[in-house]
Amino acid sequence: MGTGIALKFYILIQVFSLLWLPLMGYLMDRIYRGAGLAIAMVLAAGGYFSLFFLNNPLGSQMYLAAVLVGMGEMSANLASLALIGSEAPEKGRGAVIGLFSLCGAIGILIVAKLGGYLSGMFGPVAPFVLVAGANTIVFFLALGVLAMGRRQAAITPAGA
Repeated sequence: MGTGIALKFYILIQVFSLLWLPLMGYLMDRIYRGAGLAIAMVLAAGGYFSLFFLNNPLGSQMYLAAVLVGMGEMSANLASLALIGSEAPEKGRGAVIGLFSLCGAIGILIVAKLGGYLSGMFGPVAPFVLVAGANTIVFFLALGVLAMGRRQAAITPAGA
């Protein structure tokens, strides 16, 4: 019985990630990609942190959490790819994107291993809190980059 319900939530996550994709893509086309990454990290962290606050992972609250996870997951993927695509130098862009993908795969392996340990120590929600924490760190790093860009723009003369 629980597997069927869990499958419904998984499908809901995937459906909402696909429905959210055009809206996030539209947003990413109209704002600075670093700001888009910051927004994506807030959505992703919010989705994964919402799982921590569920009283019953098979209850009605999970529907909203699944929607948030789907939106956050797609936002994080799209924003990071859009940022790397726009900031990588034209010459060698394929190599930069390849290394970016390799680092992502390594990150997935690390999170899976560390998440397994944390799940054994703190319970099944621990891996999601780990990912939410990582999203939060990237959010603050993105804010730092945005702040440095504003300072640089204020220092650089208009014609330079």
